[in-house]
Amino acid sequence: MKTSFENLDLNTYLESNRARAEHEEKLKGLKFTNQRQEIIQSFVDKINRDRQGSKYPPVSWSQINGQLRAYAETDLLAMFKSCEEAKCFSSLFWWKLKNK
Repeated sequence: MKTSFENLDLNTYLESNRARAEHEEKLKGLKFTNQRQEIIQSFVDKINRDRQGSKYPPVSWSQINGQLRAYAETDLLAMFKSCEEAKCFSSLFWWKLKNK
């Protein structure tokens, strides 16, 4: 009898759990007043994760908020979903902003 644990990569599993725990811990201290702020924080987290180990410095919440000020919440959600499905989240994000 085979178990579902045989196909499980332990390192990937532990890293995803660590990332989720760090994200939840980070959000505990933040007080969001609306859904838009939560969405923008998700963009900031993803972009900064892509920038780790590169020559680019981390982005701030206000930078991304300024870039996305013209977008409605529904557009932000659609943009986040499409960027998340891409190979490189931040590349598609900046490309979409440039082509707006």
